[in-house]
Amino acid sequence: MNIFDELAEADGTIKPMYDSGDGIHLNDAGHYYIYEEIIGTGITSTGSFEDMDQSNLPAMLLQNYPNPVSTTTIFPVFLQKPALVEINIYSIDGKLVSQVTNSWFDEGYHSINWHSGSIPSGLYLYRATFKTQSGNIVSSRLMSIMR
Repeated sequence: MNIFDELAEADGTIKPMYDSGDGIHLNDAGHYYIYEEIIGTGITSTGSFEDMDQSNLPAMLLQNYPNPVSTTTIFPVFLQKPALVEINIYSIDGKLVSQVTNSWFDEGYHSINWHSGSIPSGLYLYRATFKTQSGNIVSSRLMSIMR
């Protein structure tokens, strides 16, 4: 099942019960519906960084916190070796909203701070690309912004 079938009309417009009023953003009911559908798929994780087996992972993007975000959040990153880390935030329709970082980091655990600025409430995807000597690793996660 495509979770967006419930939210949109056949022509792609947001159904009135989920429309925030501007025709392009979901209201709280729409965000809640998406949240509940995603939680139901089991793709969220409740494990902590310490509980994870990091021995075979050259780079790892962990869940941001706090989530939902009101003004600032932290993106935890773990690197086995130095890497160029690029983290971008995308709207649910795939548009680039913000670049968090595009910098070199040494091996180890890093907390990358980000201020959400004037980005509206909603569900967002954040994607990290780790560029290492052995190749690129891409990892994505979801977060929500609530004002």
